[in-house]
Amino acid sequence: MTSAASTRDAEEAVVCSMLHSLGRMLVTFYLPERWQQVQTRMAETGIDEARAAVEAFGLGLDEIGCQAAQQWGLPAAIVKTLQDVPPAPVKEPLDHADWLAAISTLSSRCADALCVDQKSSAVVLYELAAGYADMVGLGVEQVLSSVEAAQRTVTEENLVVLRPATVGKTSPAAFRAGKPVDAIQILARGVEDVRGAMKSASTTQLLTMALETVYQGLGFSRAIAFLRNQERQHYNARMCFGDDVQELLPRLVFGDAYQPDVFHASLANDKMIFVENAQDPAFLNKIPRWWREALPTVRSFMVLPLAVNRQPIGFLYGDWDMSRPVARIEQSEVPSLNELRMLVMRAFELRRQMEPGWARTML
Repeated sequence: MTSAASTRDAEEAVVCSMLHSLGRMLVTFYLPERWQQVQTRMAETGIDEARAAVEAFGLGLDEIGCQAAQQWGLPAAIVKTLQDVPPAPVKEPLDHADWLAAISTLSSRCADALCVDQKSSAVVLYELAAGYADMVGLGVEQVLSSVEAAQRTVTEENLVVLRPATVGKTSPAAFRAGKPVDAIQILARGVEDVRGAMKSASTTQLLTMALETVYQGLGFSRAIAFLRNQERQHYNARMCFGDDVQELLPRLVFGDAYQPDVFHASLANDKMIFVENAQDPAFLNKIPRWWREALPTVRSFMVLPLAVNRQPIGFLYGDWDMSRPVARIEQSEVPSLNELRMLVMRAFELRRQMEPGWARTML
């Protein structure tokens, strides 16, 4: 094999290994509540992730990744490598596509193994190396050496990794019960994740990370990112977390012309607003009709405005439903929330400088 061919094979293997967990990444990133159901199912029954995912979604994570890759128009050879390949003895070298699928599966499973405690991971890694060595054309020791080298590289270079679940270190039960007792710590970790991703993540990714931080950090019933559409002269919901909120998105739209309500007040003054009792009759004239009709069961909510060059571009919204325990935003939590919005605004400002027409597309 020529040096050029070897390099090309290595590059393809890296790309395919990164894409192999595409299904999992899509689910954790865009369907965090459903992903939490998978994790809960695994913990309660002891079944593995693959089976729990099939029970939750009706198809495996590898199938989700393949369908997404096909929808994006990726080459068929790449799509084929996204399938999960179990270890099996081979009598002759695999063809190139099957080899890529095997090495992608091995890489993904090794990464999973490294997330458990050190003693357990060593055993699992050896079993993986022994099971896949023949398939990928390497010896067991070579596989283990490659994994060790990859670990050293990550440690030395301090690679930035987007981790949608890092703010979710509090148990799922804590979120269902309402605001977590360690809200300050969860918010702080989320802020650090966003700050660490500033150089490598897109504005969409950063906005999603920020939104998930406020959603999980404060245990909101729902969290929604609103962005301004200058051409249509309105604000509309663009992404969300929470129960049954996806179907509400088309109704969460309002004009950008100033109105004397809490949303426009927050945007005009570029300051966070927290409404502790949205059901108070004396306060109803400050709540717009579109909000009352779409979210009639909300007790408390927060508006965290976003502005670029002193012009409002949107806001992060989060609320506690009346079905949740009474909660409020404490003064000690405000600095993290303000820091979070400053990081998001900085990212949008950098994009504005690089793309003159940024305001028309926004995300």
